[in-house]
Amino acid sequence: MCSPQRVSLDSAFAEEACLLPKPHVLKSGEISLRSKTSFVRRLRSFTTANWFSKPMVINPLACARLGWENIDADVIKCVSCGSIVCAVLPSPASSNYYGECVDRLHSQLTEGHVRHCSWRSFACPASFMECPLDSPDFRDMFLRNCQSFTGAQHLDVRALLQGDLLDDMIVLLRQDPLPVEEHCLPFALLGWSYLSGVLCCERCLRQVSLLSSVTLNVDPIAAHAYWCPWSQAGVLVRLKSILERWWSKKARKDLPLQVSMARRALSDACAKHS
Repeated sequence: MCSPQRVSLDSAFAEEACLLPKPHVLKSGEISLRSKTSFVRRLRSFTTANWFSKPMVINPLACARLGWENIDADVIKCVSCGSIVCAVLPSPASSNYYGECVDRLHSQLTEGHVRHCSWRSFACPASFMECPLDSPDFRDMFLRNCQSFTGAQHLDVRALLQGDLLDDMIVLLRQDPLPVEEHCLPFALLGWSYLSGVLCCERCLRQVSLLSSVTLNVDPIAAHAYWCPWSQAGVLVRLKSILERWWSKKARKDLPLQVSMARRALSDACAKHS
């Protein structure tokens, strides 16, 4: 009788380890698909005609971040594995399972890829779809936007914003002179740059033509796409808070100089009366 073959624990563990899924390592081509340039290219494929009035959880930013491009009406395709997802939804008013369909589509942004597609585990940076107010580079972005409006004094456009927050922000910005016309400041603050008569948003890629001989009244928030982070609730309040912090830091930085000037003035006054 043959004795049973003995297998060492080490070899058994090694064999089991071979059956485990290997961690995915991104190749150079996969890394380039996660660049800001590739992300924007996918985002541009989503048009109002082909991706109309979709819920926020499957908005163009969320789709492009997970490797999807819009190839037809209500249809997206993965740029890597080629999987296709149809996003036709029932009417919210006439269907009891609309929410269930939205949840299923939302999960398909990840699970709709083939099993070994890298997009299931590696999305683009979340910062690509977040409001720039959360970025440490927001001040630099704002100054770049201001620079794009340089020389646009002829623009006859007015910002339509409700409440006194806009006036408060303008007062704060007057403390630190900027190379831009005052009526253009709200647009630069709220994500718009200016190019050849057109307002441009780099988040939702929306463009607003200003080539008109009449005064244009433009709401710098509502003019963004409904899914743009700039159009979400609370943006103005957060923006005012950020501007107040900027001014507070600037005031603290300038304080030693102001104290020095006050001391010098006091010294000169004492000398005149001695």
